[in-house]
Amino acid sequence: MIRFAWHGPFAFATLDRPQARHALNDAMVQALLDACTQAMARADARALVIRGSGGQFCAGGDFAGFKSMIGAVPPAGAPDPIVGVNRTFGRLLETLAALEVPTVAVVEGAAMGGGVGLAAVCDIVIAAASARFATPEVTLGLPPAWYKSSGYRSRAVIEPRAVLREFGLTLPDEIEVRVWDSTAEIRYLVLPQRPPGTDGMSEADLAALVTRDSMIGVGVVRAPGERA
Repeated sequence: MIRFAWHGPFAFATLDRPQARHALNDAMVQALLDACTQAMARADARALVIRGSGGQFCAGGDFAGFKSMIGAVPPAGAPDPIVGVNRTFGRLLETLAALEVPTVAVVEGAAMGGGVGLAAVCDIVIAAASARFATPEVTLGLPPAWYKSSGYRSRAVIEPRAVLREFGLTLPDEIEVRVWDSTAEIRYLVLPQRPPGTDGMSEADLAALVTRDSMIGVGVVRAPGERA
């Protein structure tokens, strides 16, 4: 399901599971880790190129596999198998991010969920006009994989204001930033700070002020009538 080939000094890892839009299962994640090892083993390697066949990049994680794991009851004291899968994928992202051989993602069509993470950790992303990026898992309350990566979490602790600025949010100096770095697999709900001038507003009117960014902690709720 991963086709690996050398074209001169360039290594190509092509996702080839078209029936599932190249959704990543355990075997594919391991094959991509193996591709990293092969790219590093060749002294004259110029780049590792990751792409999907048939005009699609990657639909993210294999939800069929997740569904079977969710339905299975692990033995008493056994770890949650989904945690293991998440950590293996996280290891792939960290390996790609740290790879000494330059990495290139060629994105055509859908890059969803883990597919966004796969592209994001590459040094160069070439996106076709057909490319579409999305993290639909957040609608289920699940953080995207990069959100749990050690690199992002370290920066969020060390320089939270800089991370927020990259999301487009610059906080005034008088606002204190407190960071709590949990090691949980799932993040908790962010409750946006209520803006001034909203006393007496109905639930529906308040909901209209809330944006996606304010719900994930990288934006503030604007006061009524205030433009972004």
